[in-house]
Amino acid sequence: MGLPEHSVRQSAAVARRVLVAGAGGVLGRHVVRQLIARGERVLALVRRSRSAAAVQALGAECRVLDALAPEALRGIGDGVDAIVSCLGAPVTPSPFVGRRPYTRVDAPANISLADEAVRAGVSNFTYVALAGGRACRTLNYADAHERVVDHLEKLPIAACIVRPTGFFGAMAELVSMARWGVLPIFGDGAALTNPVHEADVAAVIVQSLDRAESSMIEVGGPDTFSRKAIGKLAFEAIGRRARFVHVPPKLARCGAMMLAAINPRAGHFVRFATHVMTTPCIAPCVGSQRLADYFHEYARKG
Repeated sequence: MGLPEHSVRQSAAVARRVLVAGAGGVLGRHVVRQLIARGERVLALVRRSRSAAAVQALGAECRVLDALAPEALRGIGDGVDAIVSCLGAPVTPSPFVGRRPYTRVDAPANISLADEAVRAGVSNFTYVALAGGRACRTLNYADAHERVVDHLEKLPIAACIVRPTGFFGAMAELVSMARWGVLPIFGDGAALTNPVHEADVAAVIVQSLDRAESSMIEVGGPDTFSRKAIGKLAFEAIGRRARFVHVPPKLARCGAMMLAAINPRAGHFVRFATHVMTTPCIAPCVGSQRLADYFHEYARKG
């Protein structure tokens, strides 16, 4: 679904003040960079001080805060024209980045931010969910996003829900894993998807600020691959022959349950990863950057 023809571009002579939550992440930094390039004034929210310097170097005002802390977001929307939220817990199976489930991090933080937007009279709120999220709400990661979408639909604010497929950055680890000589594939690897570069998603997000109505936009990249084909691209990027070990989805889900007993968030991630690797996820092509080029560049830098 593309941008509606009746979207009205704000005059370039009037710079808006746009708050970007989750600006320390890959997508958030792309959003900040593109907003600054467009002449907007950006207030960036990051959770860790080590992210602040990189965001400030782009030309944004930056504040370090924990969106889950009581009253942390109170007043943050004052004087803001639009809010973009890329806010959420890291998507990784690592047990060292947090234990709380996504429904206890992503959902409450973004719901509080949305409520603050309404209180402050912010005109636009753009939220990054995920393609196919409504169909897999039994998964903690998807349900966390859909709770935010449900909440936004009840609020008196123009809300744009951007639903990308898988991000290039989330797949970059496949290149590093390929250096080990073998990649795990859940199932037969035949499920199709068209992943998208974060910069292309950021362009859609920035453009969404020109609309005056609530909307939903699905975002995919220019190339559709099977999950196994994506793995082959990772091996090609490092010049090695592709080798895979196929993991039965039932075994992966059992592993996720055991992992969840130790670290709930890591277990939920593995369950989500099992789902996405065995379920087709294709969205309208909006992006122009290609995964093969991204993998080769990632391999060259690494």
